[in-house]
Amino acid sequence: MHFFHKLTLLELDDIVTTKCPSHESIDNALRTYLHFTTNFRDEYLHSDYNIAQCTHKLLESELFSANKDYVRIQIVYCLLQEDEFSTLHLIANFLLFDGKDNEGTFETMIHEGCFPRLLELISKGKDTDPRLHRMLLELMYEMSRVQRLTFEDLAQVDDAFVISLFQLIEQLSDDVDDPYHYPVIRVLVILLLHVSLGKLTCIHSLF
Repeated sequence: MHFFHKLTLLELDDIVTTKCPSHESIDNALRTYLHFTTNFRDEYLHSDYNIAQCTHKLLESELFSANKDYVRIQIVYCLLQEDEFSTLHLIANFLLFDGKDNEGTFETMIHEGCFPRLLELISKGKDTDPRLHRMLLELMYEMSRVQRLTFEDLAQVDDAFVISLFQLIEQLSDDVDDPYHYPVIRVLVILLLHVSLGKLTCIHSLF
């Protein structure tokens, strides 16, 4: 398995070092990158570290460094449109790491309507794909931590979503070391903070 993982990284090197003189060629390279990593995720990319390695191959590539804004917006559009869980996992991981280095990525996500999309995907529950679900929770937290959510975004957070997160915590109450605990609690806290800030803004606008 170690051999195949190294082979995967070498293949990724070939993909992300391809010369891309046009937007069309960049699109083709990104499609190839996502298709390749998605095909190997369940078979060889078993850990968060393995996924992160694939992400950093793209982040550290000339393909990305020479076309950062274009690649970012294309990945954001993929998040909004993609339904395949394995592909979404790679997309979410890329946006998480890129957003930590460049907060403008999270700003773009808010502007393009990614918050309701993350709500939708997270609401499908952890049983659909636990690895993806935890990654989406981390992405929602980091995005919401550095960007002010709009009233329209907060209005999308209904009781059912909040209850589902509390239920998830209750299900994991016997294992405080479960990796789900921390991401779920952080999402609940950051959403509560945004609601409180929204109420304060409304109060101040009255005076």
